[in-house]
Amino acid sequence: METVVALSLPPPNQAEMDELRMQSVERAAMTSSHFSQITYEQLAQFHAQQEAMAKRMEDESFRQFAMAKAMEKNRLEQEESRAILLRQQEELVRQQNELKRAMAEQARVSEAHQEMLRQASDAMRQQNYKVEELNQSRMGNLMGVQQVPLAPMHKGNTKRERREFMDEYIAYSRRVVVLNRGMGGTMFLMPLAACIDQKIVPRVCAHDFGKSFEEITEKDWRDYFLSAREVQELDLDSVAKAMASLKMDTKIRDAESRVRRLLADFYDKLEQLDVTHLPEQEPKQSVKILTAAIRPSQLKATVERQLTREANKAYKSDVKLFCRWLVEDHKLLKCPKCQPGEAQRLLDQRFKKPHVAAVAAPDKKTDKKTKFIGTAVAANDVVEARAHRTLD
Repeated sequence: METVVALSLPPPNQAEMDELRMQSVERAAMTSSHFSQITYEQLAQFHAQQEAMAKRMEDESFRQFAMAKAMEKNRLEQEESRAILLRQQEELVRQQNELKRAMAEQARVSEAHQEMLRQASDAMRQQNYKVEELNQSRMGNLMGVQQVPLAPMHKGNTKRERREFMDEYIAYSRRVVVLNRGMGGTMFLMPLAACIDQKIVPRVCAHDFGKSFEEITEKDWRDYFLSAREVQELDLDSVAKAMASLKMDTKIRDAESRVRRLLADFYDKLEQLDVTHLPEQEPKQSVKILTAAIRPSQLKATVERQLTREANKAYKSDVKLFCRWLVEDHKLLKCPKCQPGEAQRLLDQRFKKPHVAAVAAPDKKTDKKTKFIGTAVAANDVVEARAHRTLD
């Protein structure tokens, strides 16, 4: 255990005390100066913070003022837009009301028009009844309107169109003459000059006649149209090529009808080729064309063989005689190999149900003994002929 012994110090003298006092005063002065320095720096820092805060508050106030100004501007614009939309809506409502009023007015006018149309329809119906009664009362003295033939109208340019018009005009004049003769009435025939389309009259008068319409007589018009029938030079090669598609229609059962159809198709093609005078100018070539068109091929071969005979020579140069001979002498209704009526029965059966395969060719030995005008018939071919002739 330690023992502390307190020793009393001698009392300081005056100099030491003054020294101590000076040191205390210096320490106090230094402490006060340091505190003052710290306080000034704090005040300066606080003042700087206050200025920064004031500036921030000023900027914030300016920003808020700008935002308030923009919001006020937006509010004014929205109010203006609402006012414009309101005016537009009011205008649309006004236009809609006007449209409704116009539609109502139009509906009223339409109803009035419909009522007027109904009244007019009733009036016309009553008038038609009266006209019909009047026509019936005068029917004994007047010729029926449906019996009055209408004159044709020429609007073409080519010779073929002129021929067709003249054919129609001749048929029209014939009907007028027959009606006048049969009904005892008086019906005037329309002249040729009145049957020409006005669009082509100036051109025809200037280029074809070389004079005015008033100077052209009815005879001139008749000669003008009949001149289209004058024969022109034939190009037999082109005619033969065009006629290559001409074929006899074997679906027709009757021989005469088949020949008539072939002849009609032949003349139709002549009309298309503008060579209707071929049978008169080249009868032999016409007979060759018709012979080449005969179907089926077996019948065609038979006809060609018979045309080589001297007795049938006249048929090769006359279309009328050839067609008549073709109708009368080539009917397969009586066949020497069939019982009476059997050929017709077989033909009827062929039309009721189609054949699957063609009929077989006849035996060569039998063919040598007797030669008949008969041929094998294909599935789609129909042949009618009368086999009372034999080939020598």
